[in-house]
Amino acid sequence: MSLNYVKTRRHTQIEDFVPYLDSLAHVIGARPDFTRLLKSAPMLAIKAYIGPLSASQYRLQGIHEWAGARDSVLEAWRPSRGELLTLLLRVLTTALMIFMFSRMI
Repeated sequence: MSLNYVKTRRHTQIEDFVPYLDSLAHVIGARPDFTRLLKSAPMLAIKAYIGPLSASQYRLQGIHEWAGARDSVLEAWRPSRGELLTLLLRVLTTALMIFMFSRMI
């Protein structure tokens, strides 16, 4: 981890965000069990595992389980879907421009 950060006197302790949250969730019993989720709700497990990180993932199971966490995890993809389509459109446009330019030469 020391290779990821600049050593200064000001930043004495810096943690990677996701491993830190996972370790805290494991200690308090809020870390989601993806094998159990995969058996009971496969789409939810996949979206929680590979989707954008949200705090509601840690409320799917455990002591303070939240009924709205499932909907929140499933809807977390909605804002990023538009960004993904915009990126895809830019990549395709750039590829088309390169192809057209290469044919002109």
